Amino acid sequence: MTKYFKMISGIPVPIPYVLRVARLGNQLSMQQAADLAASSRRSWEGWESGDRPIPPAKLLLFLHSLQVHNNSGLVAIFRITNGQALPIDMLTPGTFVGLTKLTATTSEVRSLALDHITGEMKIFVTEFVDADNQHAMSVLQTWRSVIDRAAEAVARNPSA
Repeated sequence: MTKYFKMISGIPVPIPYVLRVARLGNQLSMQQAADLAASSRRSWEGWESGDRPIPPAKLLLFLHSLQVHNNSGLVAIFRITNGQALPIDMLTPGTFVGLTKLTATTSEVRSLALDHITGEMKIFVTEFVDADNQHAMSVLQTWRSVIDRAAEAVARNPSA
């Protein structure tokens, strides 16, 4: 049975970790990652090591450029607090369940995830401010739900 978990504020993921995972997961050198963020290699090294905070605009530019660069299918949802971009969720097309507009300025995204405490698969719901996540909104609006894709596969092959 699927359980629902409301994740409104999210658990911030350390920015250096996000940068390193995104860079290595997309087989980029530090220079290539810096180029995507329109920055120097030295700046990138400082951001990835955690020695210096990455400016929110550079982080958003890097993630958007990464999606355009190789269509990686990785989307990060952020909360902007005191000028700092804090990632609160990461999504891929393979775990995407849906996107819903909540108010004129907020939306929520649903995705499949493994609850590391219980070991159960759950649908996580993350509420976010649209203006802080325009990069993600443009991509998420083009994705189809993994549940819809699975239902179509079963309809084509009922024994699957």
